[in-house]
Amino acid sequence: MKKLNILTTVTSFILIAMSIQGVSAKGEVPDEIKNAVISKYPTAEKVNWKEYSETQYLAYFIVGDEEVDVFVNKAGEIVESVTHLNEENIPQQIKDYVAGMNDADLHYVLETNFSNGERVYVAKVKLAGQLYELGFDSNFKLISTK
Repeated sequence: MKKLNILTTVTSFILIAMSIQGVSAKGEVPDEIKNAVISKYPTAEKVNWKEYSETQYLAYFIVGDEEVDVFVNKAGEIVESVTHLNEENIPQQIKDYVAGMNDADLHYVLETNFSNGERVYVAKVKLAGQLYELGFDSNFKLISTK
């Protein structure tokens, strides 16, 4: 009987801790989090969820033929979205910039949109056998290299 009481107490603490973190006993994502993503991306397919941190969930899915990652805070607000752009959606200015580099190959471009309206792009480029990241602002001005 004592073991049953201890087990019941431990289980109760676990369930309480999980509900405080916003995860149900079944590991489900709260509806307000799901609704934030579904309302912004109604055509999303193959949606997967992960509790990214104590304050955010990550939804990753496909829209059309592009991969999208969306970070949503516990209040159901989209904080950041990252889209792996397909070839036809890569901005021409970024293609032109990379084409102007000698022997550079464009591997992919990520478009990141922040909740404050800021948009940036990260292009992964192979140059002389090395991979580099080129960061561009929303006006396609180079702002960083790694």
